[in-house]
Amino acid sequence: MRSLLPKFLFAPAFVAAAALLTSSAMAESTVNIPFNFTVAGKIWPAGKYDIQKGPLLNSVRLSSLDSSHNIVWSVVPGDPSPTDLRTILTFDVLNDNHALRTVQFGSRITPRLDKPAKEYTPMRIMAGE
Repeated sequence: MRSLLPKFLFAPAFVAAAALLTSSAMAESTVNIPFNFTVAGKIWPAGKYDIQKGPLLNSVRLSSLDSSHNIVWSVVPGDPSPTDLRTILTFDVLNDNHALRTVQFGSRITPRLDKPAKEYTPMRIMAGE
């Protein structure tokens, strides 16, 4: 009779390794936003931004590369498949105004960040594109 001990030792190690790989894949993303936009009622300039895991559990941070703008939000489980680890920013567009609606960071997403407008067009920007 073979020992079951190796199975009990390797299974948790495999799960932990998979979790670390998933976490590092979502560790940080950079996105180029080609237009000015509003976040929490304040205007942020066009440019490159980092999206990364926030300082608190279940949080995400958006910060400009020049460090002049920085904000942290809580995130909740999102809708994508478990293999979809992209970072997606969704904006509401009304005329030439862009308001950040949500930040999706892997399988986690922020609640709606702006007030819904009646006449808007949604726009998505994915990190790395």
